[in-house]
Amino acid sequence: MDYFSELLKSNAVEGVFTFYPGCKDIGLINISFADDLFVLCGASVDSMKFVKENLRIFGEQPGLKLNLSKSTCYFAGVSENVELMLSNVLGIPCSSLPVRHLGIPLTTKQLKARDCKVLVEKTTLSKDEGGLGLKGLHDWNRACMAKHVWNLSERKKTLWIKWINRYRLKGQSFWGIKERSIDSWIWRKLLQLRKILRPYAKYQIGDGTAINYFLLEIRWLVGRRLTNDIQLCKFSLSVCAGRDRDQLSWFGSNKHHTTAVWNHIRESPGRV
Repeated sequence: MDYFSELLKSNAVEGVFTFYPGCKDIGLINISFADDLFVLCGASVDSMKFVKENLRIFGEQPGLKLNLSKSTCYFAGVSENVELMLSNVLGIPCSSLPVRHLGIPLTTKQLKARDCKVLVEKTTLSKDEGGLGLKGLHDWNRACMAKHVWNLSERKKTLWIKWINRYRLKGQSFWGIKERSIDSWIWRKLLQLRKILRPYAKYQIGDGTAINYFLLEIRWLVGRRLTNDIQLCKFSLSVCAGRDRDQLSWFGSNKHHTTAVWNHIRESPGRV
């Protein structure tokens, strides 16, 4: 971008190129942000032709390529007819202020959360989807919370699991217990995760000892054969030999992987 700045300054001729108001005394012609370039000039036909010619020269350099289809020009203090004429000279479509960079308005005012929504959504997309691959805190937090549900279903021998079983579930199923207004905030958030996690939980029924405790609240007879592909309580169930223990297939695995959970439950626009 430094090369382009020097190119513009060296080719700028009085009467041919008109500086943008307030920029002549400091020699300001362009501003660059990463791969984006802002060119500032007066709204005249000669200035448009000057910028267009220098963009052509700049684009002919090795490793550089202009993308006019993603470029935009902005005007201030001129009529719509003049805007259209100058836009045609430059070969770049017009747009309206405020100018946005990466979806964020360039303004002297304090930015609000809604102003950054587009940028945040883009950065939290995977690289295959055109983003930066960063994990959004909202979805990542839900994926991390899902591990508590996994620990409950696996009956992990921890103090928290023992406390939940004794004072919250009291013999009831985590998947069936009702949410109450007097419940703690974190417990209600875990219960609200059920509708998101349920489609990805698949129980394989074996001896029936665990499936009763966590899901169905009915008694299975050890060794009894049941029909395959049972749909009960909106869960996908399969039946194996009666002597094997019940198993939970969690997001296609028999273990909890937070990244796998996050990748399934987040909103994805698809590959690009």
